[in-house]
Amino acid sequence: MNRLSPEDEYRFQQWKNLNFGLFIHYGLYSIPGGVWNGQNITRGYSEQILPNAPVPPEEYQALTASFDAKSFDAHRIVRLAKSAGMRYVVMTAKHHDGFCLFHTATTSYNSVNSAAGRDLLKELSEACRLEDMGFGVYFSLIDWHYPHALPYQEDNCNAIPEKHHRYNMAQLTELLTSYGPICELWFDMGHPTRQQSREMRQLIRRCQPQ
Repeated sequence: MNRLSPEDEYRFQQWKNLNFGLFIHYGLYSIPGGVWNGQNITRGYSEQILPNAPVPPEEYQALTASFDAKSFDAHRIVRLAKSAGMRYVVMTAKHHDGFCLFHTATTSYNSVNSAAGRDLLKELSEACRLEDMGFGVYFSLIDWHYPHALPYQEDNCNAIPEKHHRYNMAQLTELLTSYGPICELWFDMGHPTRQQSREMRQLIRRCQPQ
């Protein structure tokens, strides 16, 4: 078994000491909330309604026109989490559907170009900073919207083609350099190669050495 270096052991202990936090799943899938055309979609999680209903991609993408995020109040969310004794908040920067809750130069498929017209991740990061709360980011390695990703497969353990990996790396660079200190980066699904994993780790260490 590989042993952690003293530096990594210290970082790991810092992360463990956070103990209790809030994890927010939020995105286009929040609009249907597990229901499509009046039918409850019981297969899979509601955030995966796109392939599980299934929903025609063009109809799903049209949800951006009604994604106004009017009830999303980052400061209220963070204050509530803090009052409950939580120490950090993690939110889905991008889930499997590929819709980004942050301003990105890599795709127009994001909250800034939706009805909301806002960088929701930026709002949350700033609210966490003001309340002295840790700020974390969830990031899906698979992307059902990106044209150079592999097609959907049920276990979501797709390999990551090199062009898709570069796309992910560009988005990760934006997240790691534009939103302040990140206490946790939660990768989900996909099956990156060892080299791809190594490159992501190096990027994180370079951009967020703390």
